[in-house]
Amino acid sequence: GDRIKRYFAYSILTESTGEYKELRVLSEAASFDQHIDTLKERLAAAITRHYANYDNFVVHTTFAIKKDEMNAIKQVISSLDSDSEAKMFTVMKFNEHNKFFAYSHGANSMIPFESTCVQLSFTEYLLWYAGLQYHTSRIPARIERPVHVKFIYPEKDTSPATCRIHLQNALDISGANWRGFNAKSLPVSVFYAKLVADFYREFRRLGLEDINFETVTPWFL
Repeated sequence: GDRIKRYFAYSILTESTGEYKELRVLSEAASFDQHIDTLKERLAAAITRHYANYDNFVVHTTFAIKKDEMNAIKQVISSLDSDSEAKMFTVMKFNEHNKFFAYSHGANSMIPFESTCVQLSFTEYLLWYAGLQYHTSRIPARIERPVHVKFIYPEKDTSPATCRIHLQNALDISGANWRGFNAKSLPVSVFYAKLVADFYREFRRLGLEDINFETVTPWFL
């Protein structure tokens, strides 16, 4: 089978308001051990830089983070936390390609309203980023499927009320308009991160010179 030749990790830093902060490359390594070591070092630097300004750090991802990577992130957060100033750390996985579908009895069209949220289990939710608008009965041209959201970390310590806050923030930043760049059907943090990954993959496939993502000014600013 195919063997992993390179590990690459980066973060798109945004506020819950949708304001873009920065893009940071967290790891670029040929081996997994080197990847984890570099991830810890650069992640610690990135979090330390913003640590005093925020109480909550939430990771939005479209894939399952490996256990070793999760432990590396938790170690960084724990090393920075003090007994008197503990920060909240949460990881949310977004899957727009899922098996779920639903109908709503709240409208004649039976289309769920935009921002509808359904709890599936203690850690799993369905979220409609697009759907019927509350102020009109006009059916959207395209019916969007719900996004499956799973709280990967913490698995048992996050209350439903706290989950709702994180889900609302994820809804809010889907409408963040970065100069005409509007994800809408996903949090802009997830959608833009996917675009960066696609660019990186194509540059590698074509044998082009690597992009220095940290020095490239995003086109939406």
